[in-house]
Amino acid sequence: AAGSTSAGAIPDQLLATFEGAPPAAFGGLSGASVDAAFGSGADWTTGLQDLAVVNDSNGTYLQQRYVPTNAGSPVVSFPIPIAGGPEVWLSYRVYFAPGWEWAKGGKLPGLAGGTYPTGGKFDDNGFSARLMWREDGTMSVYAYHQDRRGKWGEDFFLVEADGRRWQAPVGQWFTITERIKMNTTGETYDGEVEVWIDSVQKLRKTGLRWRKNTSYSADAFLYSSFYGGSDASWAPSVTTYAFFDDFKVASARSGVE
Repeated sequence: AAGSTSAGAIPDQLLATFEGAPPAAFGGLSGASVDAAFGSGADWTTGLQDLAVVNDSNGTYLQQRYVPTNAGSPVVSFPIPIAGGPEVWLSYRVYFAPGWEWAKGGKLPGLAGGTYPTGGKFDDNGFSARLMWREDGTMSVYAYHQDRRGKWGEDFFLVEADGRRWQAPVGQWFTITERIKMNTTGETYDGEVEVWIDSVQKLRKTGLRWRKNTSYSADAFLYSSFYGGSDASWAPSVTTYAFFDDFKVASARSGVE
């Protein structure tokens, strides 16, 4: 797969559109092809056998399959280092293919920093803010911030203007835009996260502490998607598929629009 950045792009902009990338069947993508697609070397990769590059009449995009397991579905994940900074924006498009099942929930890509903790880990030197879907298609930012109450991430749910939880569509492309503002110092609670769906704001959470020290910022894009999960109740009943396209990371909103 190959990506490109336009002339005059913001220096920390990452752009993976997959346009011009050769089609690749499941199992046909390597770490090198992921690095080429995202314009930067991943620190590590897992689960690439469940990714493909699809080309059809609508364009070229990344496809992921989610095969049921006894804990949800296999994890597909890779962190891409970015220049980061005190404020970082991410956007990407996603399409849950017809036949999709929500089951109990699962993860979607998001921003992270430092050691980008996941999996119930507490770490003074990192945070993660992936998106997560829940059993009815509601969606949250699943936040590993420094003051969460339990070992797992804390859900900050996306809501409609009337306060109802927003529900993601199946069989329809939509764009997720996430903004992370880091807290200024390890002692200040001025961190923020915001999310827009198709340019309509669905979340604004302030008063957060993403870090206890300033050795890191929002300096990673974390591709992370899977059902799960600790047992089979998190798994779909059949293999499901989602598509992703147009990943962009920038230091200002104009860089992802």
